[in-house]
Amino acid sequence: MADQNSLAQRLNLSPLMLIVTLLLVGVMLHTLFTLLVDQFWTQAGGASISALSSREDLEPNEIRLMKSLLVLAQVFWFAFPALVGAWLLGGQKQLMGLRLPKPAYLLVLALLLPTLALPLVQATFIPPEAFKLLPGLEGLESWARSQEAAVERQLMQFLAQDLWLNILVIALVPAVCEELFFRGLLQPLAVKRFGPWLGVLVVAVGFSLFHLQAYGFFSRMLLGLLLGLTVVFTGSLWMSILAHLANNLAAVVLGTLAVQGKISEAWLDSRAVNGWPWVLGSLVLTAALLYAVKRLAQTPAPASEEIDYGLAYEGLAAENPPEEPHP
Repeated sequence: MADQNSLAQRLNLSPLMLIVTLLLVGVMLHTLFTLLVDQFWTQAGGASISALSSREDLEPNEIRLMKSLLVLAQVFWFAFPALVGAWLLGGQKQLMGLRLPKPAYLLVLALLLPTLALPLVQATFIPPEAFKLLPGLEGLESWARSQEAAVERQLMQFLAQDLWLNILVIALVPAVCEELFFRGLLQPLAVKRFGPWLGVLVVAVGFSLFHLQAYGFFSRMLLGLLLGLTVVFTGSLWMSILAHLANNLAAVVLGTLAVQGKISEAWLDSRAVNGWPWVLGSLVLTAALLYAVKRLAQTPAPASEEIDYGLAYEGLAAENPPEEPHP
């Protein structure tokens, strides 16, 4: 640990500046790899990646190429700065929370979280009409509408084929890479700087902003808040990874089946969980689940000398100290 700490000190960068630097390096690496892929693809007779991004009639091999680029983006934008940043700042797998929660059956509650929270999360979705209620937001509304249309266009093409590849590319890879960065690297820093509750909220806001989707800003922020709390209460990043994966997995499977015509939109609409009774029930059940996670979790406070940038959850861990061994 001492060598890693001295390495971070020799960089003469604050944790924030180091993370920003790694983000920029990750974006540059992603851009470089994308240009290389584009070069090989066009030399083989394919259309350029910029042209593919705006087309609505992609061929199956072109869709797989775009999915591969999505994986590259996740790796370079999120996993790369998270893993390298944790290493440079003195992190180990314990500091990033890459350990199972105690007791391990809390992972089952993590899988249940997205389902219980779904009506509550959906209720915070911003309808397009809301932008028209406030003067001066016409430009934002136009940008939000174009962003949503672009995302939906690409997503519909992705979901049109390869269910298992969709699960890997759209569900699993983002769940792992984004959680490594937001809850594994940024949240420990934010918790150490602002305290557990404000730190989790700050990272949740950043998590939502990164997705650049205005209509779903509050929905994604709330989801990020719930994911962050599971990590704070247990000290385990696997809680948020599994909850994030469960959320993505349900959307990908249902979306793929709907786009491929195996289930109808009417069937999905008939099972919608809208309305205030659903929202209030979701609020109660989600709060109860988080309370159960907090009460059941056994999160020993890490030794102070092991904390550098750290999994700085000492305050919450102190509420559930490890039991003293009986003589």
